[in-house]
Amino acid sequence: MGAAAQSPRLTTALREALAAVVGDLPTTPDLVALREEPLPVKALTLMRMSPRTAGDMWAQLPNPLC
Repeated sequence: MGAAAQSPRLTTALREALAAVVGDLPTTPDLVALREEPLPVKALTLMRMSPRTAGDMWAQLPNPLC
């Protein structure tokens, strides 16, 4: 999402589209995570610049749906 998440219009459109799709779903931990928690994303640039660190590296980004 990165820069796209900074666009208020895109964030509003995404929030409205999600509300229309999940409005009738039961509240589950997955749905709560999608709507309320920071988004875990792979930190690919950091992984490439850290050759001595094995495995995936993750970053937490603010959730534009919150």
